[in-house]
Amino acid sequence: MVGHPKATGWMTKENFCDFMKHFVKHAKPSAENPALLILDNHQSHVNIDVINYAKENHVTLLSFPPHCSHKLQPLDVSVYGPFKTYINQKSDTWMRDPANAGKSMTIHIIPSLVSYAFPKAFTPTNITAAFRATGIWPFDKNIFPPEAFISATTTDRPLPDVHSNVVEEEQANCNPTPESDQAADDSHVTGTAEAVLESGDTEIRSTVTTSAVRQSISHTPEMVRPFGRRSPRKHPEEGAKRKKGKSEIFTDTPVKARIEAECRKKDKVSVRRINAAHAHKNKAVRRIINHSNVRCALKRPRSPESRPPLPRQPIWKQQAQAGKLLCTLSIK
Repeated sequence: MVGHPKATGWMTKENFCDFMKHFVKHAKPSAENPALLILDNHQSHVNIDVINYAKENHVTLLSFPPHCSHKLQPLDVSVYGPFKTYINQKSDTWMRDPANAGKSMTIHIIPSLVSYAFPKAFTPTNITAAFRATGIWPFDKNIFPPEAFISATTTDRPLPDVHSNVVEEEQANCNPTPESDQAADDSHVTGTAEAVLESGDTEIRSTVTTSAVRQSISHTPEMVRPFGRRSPRKHPEEGAKRKKGKSEIFTDTPVKARIEAECRKKDKVSVRRINAAHAHKNKAVRRIINHSNVRCALKRPRSPESRPPLPRQPIWKQQAQAGKLLCTLSIK
């Protein structure tokens, strides 16, 4: 186990390079004894630096098929379950301790909980059982029954087809309307009651009629509160932006070359976006500077020569001021 400081707590390309170095250090793969590392399709794993380092150190990187980690990843199958159980047990013990009454569990308590649960969950027995349960080792391609491949109700959507009318008719036939269901149930109850009346047995009549009525008014939880459904699938002509994933060997030369080309393309797009953001920022800064210069120019005091002339006073005001001046002179 290795820890890595990261502010966000998420796995990144830089972090995974350090984990790969840790794996190579302890697994000690060689040309005579190579190592196989099976991982999911997270973007931190599809990293050209990690792929080059793994290939140089005789490590083969194999990815899971998309949306199958809950069945194929050993940690998810047989290790994380016991780990969560022991974590919950230790958490309950900590909260019931009288010394912790009134305290809230902070992030500083987590290491003590993990130190208790980790040795009990990550045992060689659980790890080997996980590889056996997923069919990785010993290899068993028939480890999963056929019903495990049935699609979930939420994502069970018909594929887009040009013969959409045929699909709608088949769905209508398979899903009759409530009125037809009620009519069929009523006819069934009536027929059952008539048959029982002819037999003359009151006990059998009440039993059969009651069961028929129960069948006619039976409801399922799905009828009361239907399950959520995804939106209809897009038509192939519209084109889906998301590529379909599959299981791949990342260290294989063709796959590695394709990933390297995709990384270069993403880097170019990232550089273009960064340059556009910098240009927009510089433009906004220049606009602010120009606006501040204009405001400073408006507030700057003007010289007497540049000042506009004072407005002329009205004639009556000039005459009043002249009269006051004459009176003052005559008095003196």
